[in-house]
Amino acid sequence: MNASLQCLTHLPLLSDYFRNSEDWRRDLNVEAKEGAKGEVAAAFEELLRRVAVLPDENQGYSTSSVVAPARFKRVLETYKSGTSGLQRRSCRARTSR
Repeated sequence: MNASLQCLTHLPLLSDYFRNSEDWRRDLNVEAKEGAKGEVAAAFEELLRRVAVLPDENQGYSTSSVVAPARFKRVLETYKSGTSGLQRRSCRARTSR
C-alpha cells in the first residue's frame, strides 16, 4: 500500500484535484447502492492534506513529513475486500483489482 499511495499522492493532476478545489466533492456519487458514499475519497483528501505534498521547483514534488495512512487504510478495508491484514503484494496486484 505504501508504494501505491506514494504514487497516487505524487500525481500532480490527482493531488491538485483533491487539494485545490471542491470539485471532487461535487463529483461524488453518494447515491450509489454499493458505493462508499464518498468516504474513500474523503479519507484520501485528508491523507493528502496530512502528507502536505508541496511543489519543489528543483525536484518536482516533495513531502514535508512522514504520515501513517491508518485512517485511509481502515476506510479502504471497509469497502474493498482483500486489503485487510498485513499481507504484502505488489502495487500492480493491488491496484489492478
